[in-house]
Order: sequence, then structure tokens, then C-alpha cells
Amino acid sequence: MKTKDIVEISLMSAIIFILSPIEIPLNPVPITLQTLGVMLAGTLLGSRKGAIATLIYVLLISKNIVTPTGGFIVSFPIAAYFIGLAIEKTNKSTVNIFIANLIFGILLVYLIGIPWIMFYLKTNLKATLSFAFYPFILGDIFKAVVVTAVSLKLFKIIKK
Repeated sequence: MKTKDIVEISLMSAIIFILSPIEIPLNPVPITLQTLGVMLAGTLLGSRKGAIATLIYVLLISKNIVTPTGGFIVSFPIAAYFIGLAIEKTNKSTVNIFIANLIFGILLVYLIGIPWIMFYLKTNLKATLSFAFYPFILGDIFKAVVVTAVSLKLFKIIKK
């Protein structure tokens, strides 16, 4: 791994760490900017480096894995990897970036996080969706829009 790769991974881990405490507290799942950072990691760094950056973040906050939101946290490196992989396999168009973030940055995270909460809190799917999905989905889609716009701008700058 080159020095440039280590710096990029470290910076992205730091960005996710900085975004994480920005939250609107809801119980048991707060609205945070963590997933925006995860989507940025996969989109900007690609599958391998994005997954490593998010894994470093997850390891730094590993005590939070044994909470109701632990499933979301565990999903972050997986999501970043698949976002990056999807974008690597296609061109970096607006549609491809947005769809990769919708599928892997949002849906995959929910597919792992929701069952974790159900198990942890002993709730059913309907109840869990009411407090862990519906209040967040529009904000998550907005985060995917932001990541798409920021990424496209950064890709243009990097090419210069």
C-alpha cells in the first residue's frame, strides 16, 4: 500500500469520525451523518480503500456494536465496499453513483441494521420499521443526493 493510499484512508476515517457526532437524538436510533461518510468512503476511495477506512472507524467505536444500533455500524465496511465496487464496475455517472449509494449505502445498511435491532430489542418488523426506518429513509436518500453531487464535483477537481 502506498503512502497516498494510507493518507486517503486515514483522512476518510477521520471524516467519518467527525461526521458521527452530528446527530439528532431519537430513541433508540439517532439521525447521524455517519452513513454520509460511509457513502463518501465507498464512492471516493473505491471498494478496497473505502472498506478499510470504514473498518478503521468501526474498530475505533467498537464498543457501540453491542447496542441496538450495532447492526448498522457492522454494515458500514460492507456497504462502503459494495458502493465502491459498483462504481468501479460502471462509469462515474450521476445515475450510477446515486443508485450504488441507494442500494448499498442505504438498503444494505437497513438489511443488516433492522434485523439486529429486532433481535436486540425483541421487537417485530412493523414496530422496528416505525422507529428505525420510516423516520430516516428520506434523510438517507437526501444524503445519497449530497454524496452524488459532492463526489461528481470532487472527481472533476481531481482530474485537473
